[in-house]
Amino acid sequence: MIVSPKAKYLYIGRDGRDAVWSAFNHLANFKPEVFDIFNNTPGRVGPQLKPPSESVHEFYREWFAWDGYPLWPFWSNVRSWWNLRHLPNVMLIHFNDMKRDLAGSVKQIADFLGVHLDEATMAKVVEHWDEKGVRGAVPRTPSCYSLMTCQTPFMPSPMASPGFVSLMKK
Repeated sequence: MIVSPKAKYLYIGRDGRDAVWSAFNHLANFKPEVFDIFNNTPGRVGPQLKPPSESVHEFYREWFAWDGYPLWPFWSNVRSWWNLRHLPNVMLIHFNDMKRDLAGSVKQIADFLGVHLDEATMAKVVEHWDEKGVRGAVPRTPSCYSLMTCQTPFMPSPMASPGFVSLMKK
């Protein structure tokens, strides 16, 4: 990977189990024209993007077995940024850490980017990205996405579900 010393890179990592759950939700809800756009983009490489099988369990197992298939090579992507973490212009942060301490994470990111946020701006940024604040302003349902249908309800992250392990064994 070529990394410019003139740029700053922020990599937000996510638990693979949450990433695959989100991928299934998005693919299951994309309108047909989205697949057409992806698959007919000039210069596209890789396999065609298609709706997932109806079985979330099958999709989950394939995604892990094939390193993020059909979207991107998840594990090698994480590894490539992990290997660059020592560079002064690369910052890695985990999505769960951001959820746990959003204000602290925004401050950490701003400091890394060399951006000063006064108290009022910091409060606005945190409010904008705070899950509850966003939910209050914009309904977080598939209907708010112009490229998605509402045919398949979004399932919550499996990591929030106590029955996750038993569900995935099916």
